[in-house]
Amino acid sequence: MLKSKNSILLIPIIIFILIFPFARHDSKDIYNALPIDNSSIGYYQSTTCNISLFEVYIENPNSQNIRYNAHNYAGLECYGKVTGLDKVGDTYIVSIGVNPSLSFIIQSLIWCTILVFVRKSNKKLPKLNNLSLFVVPVIAAFQHFSERRFYSYENKYFNSDFSINNYYLLIIFLTVYTCVILLNYILESRISNLVNYIPFSFLLIGTFDGFNLNFYVVVLMILGLNNLTQKGYNLTFNKFYLLFSFFWLLSRNESNTFFDTDKLRSLVNSSNTISSKIYWIMVIGLVVNGLYYLYLKSELNIPLINRNLLSSGALLVAFGMLGATSSLINFINFYFFGQNKIGMLTFDSVAGNTWRGFSASAESAGEFYGFILLTYFLCTYYKKIHFHFLDLPMLGIVMFGLYKTNNFAAVSLLLVFAIIITLYGQFGSRIPRLNLFIGLISFLIIFSILINNKYDYTYLSSELLYEASLHSNLYPNESNYIKTKKVTQLFDEANLESLFDIQNPDKASTLLTNLVKIYTPNIGIPHVPNIISVISATSIFINRTEMWGIFIAKYSPNLIETLFGNGPYQMNNYLYVQEIRLDLPETRMSSLFLPHSSLADLFIFVGLIGTIIITFLMIRLFQNNSHNQYFKFLGLFLIINFIKSDSILYISSLLILFLSIVLISRDQVNYE
Repeated sequence: MLKSKNSILLIPIIIFILIFPFARHDSKDIYNALPIDNSSIGYYQSTTCNISLFEVYIENPNSQNIRYNAHNYAGLECYGKVTGLDKVGDTYIVSIGVNPSLSFIIQSLIWCTILVFVRKSNKKLPKLNNLSLFVVPVIAAFQHFSERRFYSYENKYFNSDFSINNYYLLIIFLTVYTCVILLNYILESRISNLVNYIPFSFLLIGTFDGFNLNFYVVVLMILGLNNLTQKGYNLTFNKFYLLFSFFWLLSRNESNTFFDTDKLRSLVNSSNTISSKIYWIMVIGLVVNGLYYLYLKSELNIPLINRNLLSSGALLVAFGMLGATSSLINFINFYFFGQNKIGMLTFDSVAGNTWRGFSASAESAGEFYGFILLTYFLCTYYKKIHFHFLDLPMLGIVMFGLYKTNNFAAVSLLLVFAIIITLYGQFGSRIPRLNLFIGLISFLIIFSILINNKYDYTYLSSELLYEASLHSNLYPNESNYIKTKKVTQLFDEANLESLFDIQNPDKASTLLTNLVKIYTPNIGIPHVPNIISVISATSIFINRTEMWGIFIAKYSPNLIETLFGNGPYQMNNYLYVQEIRLDLPETRMSSLFLPHSSLADLFIFVGLIGTIIITFLMIRLFQNNSHNQYFKFLGLFLIINFIKSDSILYISSLLILFLSIVLISRDQVNYE
């Protein structure tokens, strides 16, 4: 990854920028760190903002019951120092001040410097437009006005007033302005090689601490502005996007709800206001234009991509394991790599020490590990790279990471694709495609008959609607037990029309109501069910019935939202508009229930019309005849996995999907 010895000199600078704020010590300071135990809790609570993180760690180097947490609402004087000590169970929680305003400056410097390690391009590229110097900082500052509730909770100095004396917004503007200057200078000679380093986005997550903003979003906004200024505004996408934006702004806004973003921070709208919708419409529009600009300028280097995939996957596992063994490294991982949530101090697979923090979702991490292994298999099988025994250790580490994610779907699909690729490579030239297609359809028919013989047909076809009904607010005056009995009786009697009778006026979501109407007509052919039955049966076999049922119970779009969606990364109407009553244990009531399907996420964001358009474009992509047909397995692997996960809500997963699209569609590829 390093191109010259001069680049190595940057490493000590990065380490110094990272370490110094947490190691500061005033020689005149009379307060010293003490061993952390029950007797020192009062001491640390009364000496806040005096003892640095490293001082505490040096005094408690081997303590397994200490956890360091970021305290964003601290003042600048407390940066890198202890702001409190609490005990939860047997664990001592040490709060470390990390004010977002200063964190934003430090993290920007670190991540901009890291980009210097990307190889420079061999060909001369046009200079980046200076328009981004003004537009990107203005958009970033505007977010603090449009999502004021989010930032008021995160930063002690928050001030959204439009005033020349508002130093808070001025600092944000100047910091982003400086960041854009650095990025313009760094990216200018490296744009064409950026795509080869996308794998590292799973290691360096890039979420600014205390911000609902990601470093890669800033980079793509800069590239997007360059695309627009180079007549990119004539793109068909931009014309459709303007049309959709009109309907998104017309979409209902009767509830000023707030979403604290949780693990989705940096790629989700926290508010439900017109100004926040305008912000996210602008940002996602620029991001898509930026991806298109990157696509046009990219020079693919397959050996480099494979090496970077293996390196990033192995490092992801390594840093995850280190974070599980040390609370200090766990905290540094969170801060340095820009994680959405701090990692778990455990090796347990469920806690996911190899993904929690580095990936907000075990499913996304599993998809990434599977993508690494499938890419390596494809490139070695089709002799696009040479196998080296030195690759084996990293391949073993990546396999271990995949195992720790517990992503059975990714593992199964990886094995199936490996078998298909091998068989097609051996017999593909002798077996016509039509015969392969007929064989696949025959296998699916036989499989469906066997499944129908094992499970009751009525159960398979209606279980998803039954689950959605259990989580709806039907029979509001009855207990959950009585509600379950009544709903069960109606499904047993196949009397679904009575679910929404006079006892339950407007208690079911519009999505559930319409799906019941589609399901109710009985076509009378057991082995040719309607579409709802197919989705229901599928949800059972991939263990998504409960999550998809909750999605159906929660989502209640009006006509505009059904056709055009709520807007890019706008989850508020889905999460809060429809009143529901979950039929779950008390311990799970406070969980964040996402749709667990990127297809459902798309429906929320861009509606039925947008989802159909995107599906059509993906079909066109796979119909395209390129010199890299085998890379279509990568895109298909991700898309199938995305159908059962929320991966489009995470920037790293989106970038990996983008990489697969570039690999599929670009004919000019470097294999040296």
